[in-house]
Amino acid sequence: MAVALMAMAMAMTFTTFYSVIKAWQRGSAMAADLDHGEFVMQQIAYGLRSAFFPPASAATTATNVAATNAVATNAAAATPTAGSGYGFVLEDHGEGVGAEDLISWVKTGATLLGLNDPLVKGLHRVQLSMEDDGEGGRAIAARAWRPYANLLDFDPADIPPRFISSKVVGLNCRVAKEMKDGQWDWLDVWEDEATNCLPLVVEITLYLEPLEPDEPPVEVRRTTDIPVAPLSWSKAKP
Repeated sequence: MAVALMAMAMAMTFTTFYSVIKAWQRGSAMAADLDHGEFVMQQIAYGLRSAFFPPASAATTATNVAATNAVATNAAAATPTAGSGYGFVLEDHGEGVGAEDLISWVKTGATLLGLNDPLVKGLHRVQLSMEDDGEGGRAIAARAWRPYANLLDFDPADIPPRFISSKVVGLNCRVAKEMKDGQWDWLDVWEDEATNCLPLVVEITLYLEPLEPDEPPVEVRRTTDIPVAPLSWSKAKP
């Protein structure tokens, strides 16, 4: 009887110990994923807060110089293409866990650029999207290019993507340009004249790969304001 009780006690102790270890390992894995997600989110937030919008005179001068240079070199004239100005671009591709939105804006600084990228020395448009990572999965990718003096046949899709994280399996974005009843009036689309401007705030939701195959992705969300956004709207007004 004593032997049986001892065996039962040892079994219960082992089970408890195993459960504790499993919970600790799971908690550590989740913390690591959340830390990684926060790092990616921090980079996006820094990039958004580094958004640039030029004075009207500066934008006009840059366009005129680009056109003059194109004529002087017999190259195709520079022309505004989708997202080639200074406004914010949002392409809505789903909601929730399956969201794969595309966002793009003009910024300064090294955030979201690759190591030793020459674009760090000036203005550049950065684009974030979900794409095939070449290994059978989806990952968040970044592309960057100068926002002016691009040729007629320029296509950002021709730029090789730089994958930021394979742990991010979904990206959802909402934007707002005004408040209603004390709350942001969130929009899933950014179109018409708004594409010439910047949203006042951007809400980014990242979905990280789950800890187990049968579990839902881990969700990380942050709202970031764009300091220069009011300037873009003041210039949109007549």
